[in-house]
Amino acid sequence: MKLYDGVEQYIYRKQSSGMEYKPGRSCLSAFQRHAGDIEISEVRAVHVTAFLDAKLVSRSTLHTKHLILLRFFEYWIAREQCRMLRCPSGPSRNKEICSPHLHSC
Repeated sequence: MKLYDGVEQYIYRKQSSGMEYKPGRSCLSAFQRHAGDIEISEVRAVHVTAFLDAKLVSRSTLHTKHLILLRFFEYWIAREQCRMLRCPSGPSRNKEICSPHLHSC
């Protein structure tokens, strides 16, 4: 199954169960565009890592994207469409992506 079809089927399943799933659709569609027109079974950890590292985003956004991808692949692994991926772990709680700047008046 192509990644595009897998994303569309997964989103359809989420929405048919009553979820709006807008952030998930956005993330998974962006991942599909990033990875290209490949089979789900051909997705490797390098695709996921490259997608997550592509843009400098907040820790919470990175965490959300990571969870969306994790759930997506768990769904397809359970249906034997792809194998277990050694994906990067979620963002570190100690790592600061953006540091605040304080200005005095």
